Amino acid sequence: MKRSITAVFLALTLLLAGGCGGYLDVNEEPVLIVEAWIEDGGFPVVIVTTSVSQDELPAEASSLEEHMVRWAKVWMSDGTRTVNLTGVPTDKYYPPYVYTTAGMRGVAGKSYDLVVEYGNVRVTATAEIPQSVPIDDLKLVHERDSLYSAYAYYKLHATDLYGKFFVRIDGGYWTPSLFGSLFGMEFLEDGEGSLVRRGYGVSMRDYDSYFFSGESVEVKLCTMTYTMFDYWKKYDDNVIYGRTPFFPAKTNPKSNLHSAWLSDSGSAVSGAGFGAGSGAGSGSASGTASGSASDTASGSASDTASGSASGAASGSASGAASDSAPPVYGYFAGYGCSTASFVVP
Repeated sequence: MKRSITAVFLALTLLLAGGCGGYLDVNEEPVLIVEAWIEDGGFPVVIVTTSVSQDELPAEASSLEEHMVRWAKVWMSDGTRTVNLTGVPTDKYYPPYVYTTAGMRGVAGKSYDLVVEYGNVRVTATAEIPQSVPIDDLKLVHERDSLYSAYAYYKLHATDLYGKFFVRIDGGYWTPSLFGSLFGMEFLEDGEGSLVRRGYGVSMRDYDSYFFSGESVEVKLCTMTYTMFDYWKKYDDNVIYGRTPFFPAKTNPKSNLHSAWLSDSGSAVSGAGFGAGSGAGSGSASGTASGSASDTASGSASDTASGSASGAASGSASGAASDSAPPVYGYFAGYGCSTASFVVP
């Protein structure tokens, strides 16, 4: 069964709650987290949750499900049509509840506007889907015993692309490949390949970057804009270096989400771009995490965040920094992905 894991919910929420360095305190009030993506050829997927407080750590999967938001209003526009996304339970993603629709598929080169409303908060963002880069080949290198390294080979169709690898093993969840963010798509010489490491989840305990004999492995290469690449790079740094006792990483990835308080009439009364961990609206995208309704993982977002979903929401976030804007974390990403697979001998 195909499934996809949302890395931001399982890792970023713990980072925000102090699980990896304790540099942002959200113990007093839960913080809204929106993870949204649309992939070329796939349906939109939006996951809305609230942050996990430090008092709840370590958290079991069952308790994390208590942070799912099931009654948000979500809609998306491609500039021509605006569609409502319906909340549905699912076993393809974690948390097992997503907002989606079969009424809109992603198309490479197009931009999409997202609006999420929950309680008295409105969240808006814009994402663009880049062209994908096909994986031409995957090659295994025997390291030792039953351990193998994997290398992906591909040809660039542009020089300004960025990307990330995602990995799924034995039909489980898609997870981000460790240090799998590709700067400028790593301009490779002929015959060179990009190292694909094993995916990771919340805990790095007992993590091994190699693949093991007998495993069935799928690799997804997803293109994205620089801002999404920057998000993933900071995300990897937090996962790896956040536990370093002397120089822990304390840089939250910036979000491309914009937030505003809603008045009783439903119109936005304040608006700001709120960069995750920065307290200021940058309007730049930060992408991260996984999947699309076609069970893909990863993402790219546009470099700007829009105020409303093609007229679907009036008076929404403007993107200017403001202390009065509600804190919101996460991303809205557009991905151009290609997939290849292998079985470890």
